[in-house]
Amino acid sequence: MQLTSLFKLLAMSALTTALIACGSDSDSDNTSATEPAKTQINLDFAAQLNSAELQCDLNSETVGSGQTPANIKYFGVYISNLEVATDGGDFIAVDLDASATADVERGISLITFCGTSLTNSQIVGSVTEGDYSRVRFTIGVPEQYNHLDATQAEGILAKEIAMHWNWTKGYKHARMDVTGWNIHLGSTACSGENADAVCANGNRPTYTFSNVDFTSAKVVLDYAALVNNSDISTDNGGAPGCMSGTTDPECTAVFTSLGLDLASGQCSNNDCDSQSWVRIETN
Repeated sequence: MQLTSLFKLLAMSALTTALIACGSDSDSDNTSATEPAKTQINLDFAAQLNSAELQCDLNSETVGSGQTPANIKYFGVYISNLEVATDGGDFIAVDLDASATADVERGISLITFCGTSLTNSQIVGSVTEGDYSRVRFTIGVPEQYNHLDATQAEGILAKEIAMHWNWTKGYKHARMDVTGWNIHLGSTACSGENADAVCANGNRPTYTFSNVDFTSAKVVLDYAALVNNSDISTDNGGAPGCMSGTTDPECTAVFTSLGLDLASGQCSNNDCDSQSWVRIETN
């Protein structure tokens, strides 16, 4: 009886050890599969004329060197490569939340205020948990997606046909229209056909801001500041207003405000820091 009891005790001990081992493996697997904590990023946008909120086709504020009333009929911009960083850390990409105005796979959002039913003034996404205080983004559709056939594209690159630019084989990175004077920012000096097209002048400004409180900050797109040195009541040649042509006399002042070099389509300095029309305000 004593020998039998000993065998039973040894068997139970082995079974207990095996169960503990299995439990430990399960806990380990669960721990390794746990997703890292995330921080939600809500980035609000606002369109203004100086300090006045943009009211589509209703603003009475005068702008530019000619002090002309700016009745905005269309206002839209593509935002891509949205990134955030801590005070001293590297920039990391924001993973966009799915929405009608966000292309999650390509990292592109459409911000629109006027001239369309597809209005949107916010980008929502997430990043690995952290205390973020800097933001960086590009205005425009990235080159690798800029030449998609709008009739075959999906998501926001297909929904807003007013932002497609057929004659340069690409998209309008930004579009702001008033009667007789339009700003259409898009890539130029393009060659090639359809998806194989390549544009020498990207015309995609990248802006970086520090000391950003994502709980209360908004990105202000100020049309009045953009045309501060332009007379939107007259046109001295080329397309009406500025449609990104390197020889268009109206584009010189507009591109200076954008922080872009008109001849090359690149930032005039690091991250287009000389731009004067986009700023961060606190709600």
